[in-house]
Amino acid sequence: MTRMKSVASVTPTLQPAQPAGWVTQKLKAERVQEELAALMAVRLTRRQVADRLPLLPGWRLAGEGRELEQVRDFGTHAVASLYGSFVSGFADSVGISAAVEVVGPQALVRLYATRSRGRVGALSEGILGFAKLVG
Repeated sequence: MTRMKSVASVTPTLQPAQPAGWVTQKLKAERVQEELAALMAVRLTRRQVADRLPLLPGWRLAGEGRELEQVRDFGTHAVASLYGSFVSGFADSVGISAAVEVVGPQALVRLYATRSRGRVGALSEGILGFAKLVG
């Protein structure tokens, strides 16, 4: 008769410590959309937009102050296309007018001011917030 001896070892899993006072908040798509919708109503003057542009690296004012645009370089055309699809879908889901052009490994993103009664309005806090979100 043969005896088997089994050995089990238990290794505790260490969780990384969270910094003191770190508050975690789960992001929900509905909350992000609601916050952006509220910010869309806050219209900005061209000067206010120009003052906030340093907080949005890579973005510049275009179209007589009624557009934001950014050119991003990616490693390949496929990655640039994926980024363009992401921005386009996200903008559509929150009601922001956007155009994305992908040429080779570059993606040109334009965010437009909202229209009201057929006229192009001013850029809003929501559009600047969206620009910050998508990079």
